[in-house]
Amino acid sequence: MITMKNNLKQYIRIYGYYQNALFDQHKLKEQTFGEKADNRKDIIPPSEIVDELLNIRWDEYIDYIVNEPDKIIRKNQIPQFSKIVDGTVNLVELMRNEGDYGFRFETLGQKLTHTTDKSAAAYTKYGENHAKLAAILDLVLIISISGTKYVYLTELGKTLADNKEVQDEVLAKLIPLIPIVQFCLRRAARRKIDVEILLQQYVSKSTAVRRASSIRGLLKVIQEKYNGTKYQSLLHNIF
Repeated sequence: MITMKNNLKQYIRIYGYYQNALFDQHKLKEQTFGEKADNRKDIIPPSEIVDELLNIRWDEYIDYIVNEPDKIIRKNQIPQFSKIVDGTVNLVELMRNEGDYGFRFETLGQKLTHTTDKSAAAYTKYGENHAKLAAILDLVLIISISGTKYVYLTELGKTLADNKEVQDEVLAKLIPLIPIVQFCLRRAARRKIDVEILLQQYVSKSTAVRRASSIRGLLKVIQEKYNGTKYQSLLHNIF
């Protein structure tokens, strides 16, 4: 039987672990933000977290998640996106391949959609929504320098980009770490829940309608990858 290791427990409990590490290493005032991002020695190597996520059984993992205390849920931690792949695999691979120089939202939007005929505002919104999903998953850090937002890969984001063969499984196990997803899983362990109604505790009704489809999309990824037995009913309690 594989049991959860202390590294993984620590990572689960410290939301945004690799974002925090990257932010601590580089101060916002520095013009060289994003350089030399590999020289910290005091953080858990992301390769170890990836290995532990791959090795832990789904039932043990979900059991730990649903029995953890609720995290504070902020509005900006409730994602809204068009394509999960553009806020995860496509985004980290794009940034990794092009040098992780600090992408603006507009640039990301244009490169992710592979188009040139949209407005700057449309590209900015698309890039922002999908970068925020990646940030919620601890794959990137978004910072503001002189009023402009820039996106940088975390060490976890780099590791995910470099290990294509395990991306789907790792992402499926990162999704339960999103506070609003954890909240859904814990409530669904006891009763049937409507994601849209649950979201209205944090956002307006109209916003809840838009974001509910994104949350359901994330939960569907878990349902598709889950291969245990204990929580089948839990995953079917979410609407």
